[in-house]
Amino acid sequence: MLDKNTISILLVEPRNDGSQLIRDVFSENMPGHYELDVAPSYVAALSMVEHRNYDICFAPSRIGEHDVIDLLSEMLKREWKIPVILLTNKAWAGIDDIDTTVFKGTITRDQFCENFLEHHIRYAIERNRVELAVMRAKKEWEYIFDVIPDPIAIIDRNYLLQRVNRAMADRLGLKPWDLIGRPCYEVVHDLSSPPDFCPMSLTLNDGQEHCAEIFEKNLKGVFLISVSPFLDDQNNLIGGIHVAREITQLKKIEEALRESNAKLEQHVAMRTSELVQKAKEIDESNIALSVLLRRMEQDRSEIQECVNLNIRELLFPHLDRMEQGVLSKEQLDACIREIKSIFESCVSPFTQFLSGKGLSPTEIRIAEMIREGKINKEIADLISISTGTVRTHRERIRNKLGLTNQKTNLQTYLQSLK
Repeated sequence: MLDKNTISILLVEPRNDGSQLIRDVFSENMPGHYELDVAPSYVAALSMVEHRNYDICFAPSRIGEHDVIDLLSEMLKREWKIPVILLTNKAWAGIDDIDTTVFKGTITRDQFCENFLEHHIRYAIERNRVELAVMRAKKEWEYIFDVIPDPIAIIDRNYLLQRVNRAMADRLGLKPWDLIGRPCYEVVHDLSSPPDFCPMSLTLNDGQEHCAEIFEKNLKGVFLISVSPFLDDQNNLIGGIHVAREITQLKKIEEALRESNAKLEQHVAMRTSELVQKAKEIDESNIALSVLLRRMEQDRSEIQECVNLNIRELLFPHLDRMEQGVLSKEQLDACIREIKSIFESCVSPFTQFLSGKGLSPTEIRIAEMIREGKINKEIADLISISTGTVRTHRERIRNKLGLTNQKTNLQTYLQSLK
């Protein structure tokens, strides 16, 4: 017999001539395990399904002026996922036209016995539960696939697009369904065959994951492309999963760093050349001038050391943040502003003055932020330390600048320095 939990059953019986017989069969074979409601018409059946969540529905092939196909179509239209069993006296010719989304089989009235009835109800309810679970899982997968911001495509062995997410379609200015079945090299690269750098070709050749960094005008940016093998149930390679991670901003930052470093090296080289030229003009017999020359050479070394320390201790942490994950536009803009500020401070007289006072690169950076009017919380957030550590650095800066036990405002004092 069925489980003891009560089964809610809807019987569509417009003639009402067999409902009592069916009730008797249920009462005899499933006593206390069911609740049977009878819908006398097509309209009544729809109304009853709308207001109650039935476990299963039995319906004849004809329901007044309608047939069971009309009932199933309306239930699908309203997204009612109730399993329906066709109740008929004999085989029905229209069964091939029925959508199996909610239709779960047929049962003739002479089969309305205990074992056959129980089997059909159990099978229909369980099949409906499994199908609903599969549909939910499919919708969840499709939702996740579409909300991922990176352009993604599933490509078969013939380079034909089998599925693309919304980000991929948006990048190409098309709808996802307009891309299905088209060659990836045609819609992405405007080519008649795969390009030489294509990681998809490499994956199809050896079944391994491959990556490539490319600029693609159709995708409007620089991308890190990765292709992973796509296997069937027998682990046969049937295509590739193509993921594009945009790195346009990162490449711009790298280029800005290279240009800034080149300018800095040029500045150091020019400064060194000037010092050497001046040294040649100094009378080697003049001890005072020789001391001055040594001091200039030391200044050059200190500047280089300060620059190296600033880059290593202040710049690299921001680059690490960019490399570890995708930043929001606001976070990326803040990092770029901070990097520019660090490069500007590397060659400023203010920085050299503080370095001469024995301040570390971190203390110099904090002093610059204090001079700009930033509060402890802003400073802590920018260089990823606690506000307590910022207060400790403030005291050390005052001590090294000779302001201990004085009422001089640190910000005012720093702003007075040229």
